[in-house]
Amino acid sequence: MGSNPSGPTTFGNFKTATDNIADLVEPAWNPRYWWARIPPAPPFNEPTPLSELAAFAFYLKKNGYRDSTIRGTVQALKALTHHVNPLDPELVKGYLARADCSINRKGKVCEDLDRFYKYKGIQWAKPNYQRVDTLPFVPTTQEANDLIACLGPKMSVFALLLKEIGCRFNEGFGLRWQDINVENSTVTITPLKGSYARQMKISPKLMGLLNSLHKKWPTYVFRNHKIELWKSSKRFRTEYMFQRRRASIKLNQPRLNLVSFKSLRHHYACRLYESTKDILFVQRQMGHRSLSNTVRYTRMVNFDAEDDFIVKAAKNKSEAEPLIEAGYQYVVTTPEGYMLFSKRK
Repeated sequence: MGSNPSGPTTFGNFKTATDNIADLVEPAWNPRYWWARIPPAPPFNEPTPLSELAAFAFYLKKNGYRDSTIRGTVQALKALTHHVNPLDPELVKGYLARADCSINRKGKVCEDLDRFYKYKGIQWAKPNYQRVDTLPFVPTTQEANDLIACLGPKMSVFALLLKEIGCRFNEGFGLRWQDINVENSTVTITPLKGSYARQMKISPKLMGLLNSLHKKWPTYVFRNHKIELWKSSKRFRTEYMFQRRRASIKLNQPRLNLVSFKSLRHHYACRLYESTKDILFVQRQMGHRSLSNTVRYTRMVNFDAEDDFIVKAAKNKSEAEPLIEAGYQYVVTTPEGYMLFSKRK
């Protein structure tokens, strides 16, 4: 053993502590020790608005918000990131003041922002956008029937279901085969948005159409259970808009493009109030927990037209029973002993 001034000191086949540490770290100098290379520390990246929205979505999920609510909130805030940084309240308020959208839409975005800023602990003065009271579009019975007749097999059954029982889109889209009672011709609605569960009577025509549908999926009538709910519902809505536009062109009726799934629900509520004039009954059938949501339909019904009624007369009980079953309402008994019944057209 001896000293070698031109290289490291060795004892047999081993190197001493005076060896260059770079031989162990840098594989270019000593490929035998490539495993000892120390990787550089990853750069520190500040949180981006999109990463903050992702964390906010997970926060809403942990606190029990529905997936539809989370998706709508995050999409509204994500749309702001294309124009302004949502983490800066003053920039956001300036953009909303110049944005070309309705006052109701601005108010909804401010509600989402208020929830987001509370999560981030950011103080801000919420803009005072007063909601504008508007009445929804309600198609006529003829328009609804014309549209349903031009839709595809499964889409027409779904639209007819909404027209007859007035359920929400997600309530009808989540209908299961076990919710259909063939013997009683009823469907059980699983409520959403805090509504009441209800069992609705359907027509024999609709029951026959439901039974005629091919049971492609074992659990749900309209939904594809193999993909996520929001993806399946988005595809279904997109297909409906395509068929609706095709029907409007075929029938030369541009108003059909305004008929949404919610419009069929509004149509059901208005026709039901016209025939019954019982606002509490309409509330139960619609599943509303608050009567204020049902009262709005009273402003869309006109009882002044005299030619909108069909009047029938009955002499005895056997003649009156079929009229009541057909939806006629008792009005008065004439001095001659005839019972008069009326029903709106």
